[in-house]
Amino acid sequence: MRIVAALVATVVACGAQSQPACHVAGGENYCGSRTDFRTTLRIESQPWSAAFHQGLAALGKADYDHAISAFEQVRKSIQPLDRNDEIAAAFAANNLGSVYAKLGRYADAEPAYLQALSILERVLGAGDPDTGVVLSNLASFYSKTGRDQRATPLVRRALEIHLAVLGEDDPRVANDRNNLGAALLKEGKFADAEPLFRRAIEIGEAMSPPHQRLPVFVSNLGATEVRLGRFREAEQLLRRALDLQVAAKGAYSPDAAVALGNLADLAMLRNEYGTSHTLYEQLLPMAVRSFGPSDPRTAHAVFGLAVTCHREGRLEQSEQLFLRLTEIDAAGSINLHDRAAHLAEYAMLLRQMHRSKEAKRTEALSSSLLRQDPQQAFRQNTVGVADLADR
Repeated sequence: MRIVAALVATVVACGAQSQPACHVAGGENYCGSRTDFRTTLRIESQPWSAAFHQGLAALGKADYDHAISAFEQVRKSIQPLDRNDEIAAAFAANNLGSVYAKLGRYADAEPAYLQALSILERVLGAGDPDTGVVLSNLASFYSKTGRDQRATPLVRRALEIHLAVLGEDDPRVANDRNNLGAALLKEGKFADAEPLFRRAIEIGEAMSPPHQRLPVFVSNLGATEVRLGRFREAEQLLRRALDLQVAAKGAYSPDAAVALGNLADLAMLRNEYGTSHTLYEQLLPMAVRSFGPSDPRTAHAVFGLAVTCHREGRLEQSEQLFLRLTEIDAAGSINLHDRAAHLAEYAMLLRQMHRSKEAKRTEALSSSLLRQDPQQAFRQNTVGVADLADR
């Protein structure tokens, strides 16, 4: 099984000015290729065995069309009331939910997760660790799509299950603590999130080898310290997260790009524009290469550099970046809140350039986006697909 970090970019409004904020990562799990799922699934000499193996191989190659085809075949070929077959169908449905969610196919992802959960609750029981893993995945999906109030109780339930069955030091408990902390952080409950991240780090560090998501745990604690205004400790944590990601994945990996972006965001929040300019310029080509030119994370890098240039007085360069950002927003992968923030900041730049008529039109468009239903925005817009690297 592969652990995938679902990275969620947020924008924090500081008075009248919008500024980038650190990314917060929850987690989703694929099952079948490792022992993270506790159930022993017999996948040899079954009618669906070849398709299951093909699905896992396709995931390893980031060939998501073939992965979907293979796991859909598994899901449709089971024999009802055969325990092993039904577990296989649940695992296939879980994997489909994770892929669909990453591809922005939200209408397909939710029923796949719900099917996996329903089967495992019936076949294995509501308190089984594998049921807890799917609960955690469904919670990550709800958080990704802006339904945090539905996510938090699911993560709490997953943590309770894994604590009761697996014990305090199990890697899944660390993962659940991180995911619960991420949910609470998005709800603004910073003080409640902090000890969860610290305990996840303790568990992850004590493992041999260390938990593969330790860099994510450290990064999330850094993001919490940013929210609490403890910038010095936040910088130390975010630099450590970057070092861990570089050591694990390489200096130009998607994970390293996200970690570098967090440091750039922190420099922006501290008004250290020379540093943020250097970091965003380094980040932007990495984001394009890792995520694609129209991905929300690329848009975040463009926005950060545009805001930095504005603060530095590089008005023409800032405008060119905002025009580039407008093209990315028009591609349809950026949520309404972020698009509104981009326009609001661009309007401020236009006013400084004494172009008040353009500024008023831009402000009006920003306000109209904020008045739209954010849930509808998630249903209508898609997200980037590049964040399916092995975490």
